[in-house]
Amino acid sequence: MPEWLVDGDRTIDLEEPPRELEVAIVAGQLEVRGGEGAGVLSLSQVEGDPVEASLVEGRLRVRQQQRSHGLGLGHRSSVQLALTVPPGCRCRLATVSAPVLATGLVAALDVETVSGEVSLDQLSGEVFAATVSGALVGRRLAESFAGKTVSGDLSLEGFRGSEGRVGTVSGDVVLDLEQAPGDARMDVSTTSGEVLLRLPTEPSQQVRVSSVSGRLVSGFPELSAERGPGRRQLRGSLGGGAGRLQVRTVSGAVSLLQGSAH
Repeated sequence: MPEWLVDGDRTIDLEEPPRELEVAIVAGQLEVRGGEGAGVLSLSQVEGDPVEASLVEGRLRVRQQQRSHGLGLGHRSSVQLALTVPPGCRCRLATVSAPVLATGLVAALDVETVSGEVSLDQLSGEVFAATVSGALVGRRLAESFAGKTVSGDLSLEGFRGSEGRVGTVSGDVVLDLEQAPGDARMDVSTTSGEVLLRLPTEPSQQVRVSSVSGRLVSGFPELSAERGPGRRQLRGSLGGGAGRLQVRTVSGAVSLLQGSAH
């Protein structure tokens, strides 16, 4: 059972490829990449408490705690952590303020942080990502995606997954949707955050957009606008209407545009 306690710069070549990865750190930086070989764990700029790592029965665990010392006063724990794992490794990542980058994975990914920025690139497994104030950016995601923030902005570029669920309170949302499976679904909700969606050149979706007081703008004449006390809506069918797009806000404005930004 390989175990490591690391308090300085170190690179560890894994002898056994992990099937699962669990990481929990406070500050610094976290990068996880899918790649060839059994895997590599690289640590640098370790501050505060040492980093604990173990590989047991295919599960790689890496963590650095923020402990209290003396009169309950803690010292800063931080690490620059970079991992290469097999693309099919399921990953569960958690930080407080450390930014997270994940790329090249085909298995399920779960990311949670408080104020760290989350960057996701070229992922084809199920993804869940959550931040409080950090921004959340996804590029070329090809499977189901669920993302939520409180005040952090959220953007997806070139999303072609079968299902998306996006929610913020005050964070703005920008979605650039590519042609997805015919029955693809996207649900977006915000309180005061603004929403900008770019739909494919030939969309095929049932669309319902609603807001209490937010301004609604559409580049699709097929959608009908309705307005009443405490309610504004855009509804209709685009193309064959096989998929579903639903957007809900309280005061956030919503814009639907045709075509990709590129």
